[in-house]
Formats: sequence, structure tokens, C-alpha cells
Amino acid sequence: QFIDRKNNMLLLEIFAMCPNYNLVLVGEGKQKELYEQFIKENNMNNVFIIPFLSRKELFPLIAASSCFITLSKEDIYGHVINEALSQGKPVISSKYVVAAHKLIKDNINGYIVDFNKEVIKEKLSAVLHGKKIILTPEGEHGRYIIKPAPDYKHLRFRDQIPANEHLTMQIAKQVYKIKTAENAIAFFSDDKVVYITKLSCTIIFNFIA
Repeated sequence: QFIDRKNNMLLLEIFAMCPNYNLVLVGEGKQKELYEQFIKENNMNNVFIIPFLSRKELFPLIAASSCFITLSKEDIYGHVINEALSQGKPVISSKYVVAAHKLIKDNINGYIVDFNKEVIKEKLSAVLHGKKIILTPEGEHGRYIIKPAPDYKHLRFRDQIPANEHLTMQIAKQVYKIKTAENAIAFFSDDKVVYITKLSCTIIFNFIA
């Protein structure tokens, strides 16, 4: 629902400051015209609003995104967090969504945040310092997204997901000549593999339940 409680105006304000981030909003509601007006007034080319989707249509879109973000002012539970995590996506959620406290582990499969715009921006990305990959320090603007293997042991071959995503992007670029963001896989000292990509083609997905 595009309603005040979902707090999507704050989300739009954040993305107005981050033209290299793309936002997909899925749903309907009485605030849709307000969103469209804000997007037009701020000359935003990085926000896409699409109508309500069935779960069959929704899950592939979640799977194709870099992460999921919800800044709801209040939610009795928040099943969309379950759905995003089930697709192996990190989640950034406001602290007012009950499911966030049950399912999100900070710095592992997402972040729980307040309504501080700068903090939320920092959680969206990572930076490179020399040859080291680190989460974006406070006050800096990140240029990369780091995606480790999902922290859900019930997923088959979950440790191979970062490498598979990298392979998919390389096939898209080299075989089908699709323009993609620069990307790579990185190996940490504990032998865990992560997928890393520049923000220029990032899609941040927000499903409005």
C-alpha cells in the first residue's frame, strides 16, 4: 500500500540524494500521485513505480535486486522481510517492523535502522580502501554493494550463490552484450566468497505489502 505508514516519502528523499541508486516501488495506494509529483519535481530518473504483482511475479523481481529496504513507521509483523530473505537478499528495515527484530542479524543478513537519512545511505553500500573492502564508514558515500552467501542453511548450495551471481553477470555482459555494472567475486581470509558490484546499476527493491 502506498500510504503514510509505509514511510516511502522518506525513502524517496534518500534516493533523491543518491542518483546512482535505483529504486523499484511495487504496489498501489492513495499516495501514488504524491510520489510521482516528488519524483517529477526532483528530476529523478532512478525510481520506478510498477503496479501490484502476484507472488509468482514478485519473487523473480526480488531475486534480481541487490537488496530490500522498508522504512515503515509501524508494522504488526512485516512478512515482506521473510519473502526478501527467502530469496537470499539482505534487508534494511526500520526498527518499527516486528519481523526485523526476529529475522535480521546486523552486519550478517541486513541492518535495522532508525529514520536517519545519512545512516541509511551508509548501510546501502561499501567502499574500497586500498585493496581492502570495508563497510562504508560514517560520513562517507559508498560505491559498492557486497553480497555474501545468504545466512539461511536450508537453501541448497547457498555457499555457491555469490559465484553463481557473478557468472550470470559475466554471461550477460560477454555473451549477450548487456551493459552491466562492473562486478567481481572476492575471497575473505576464512575462505568465504562474496559478490561485489558497483552501485551504478544497483536496483534496490521495496515491495509495499
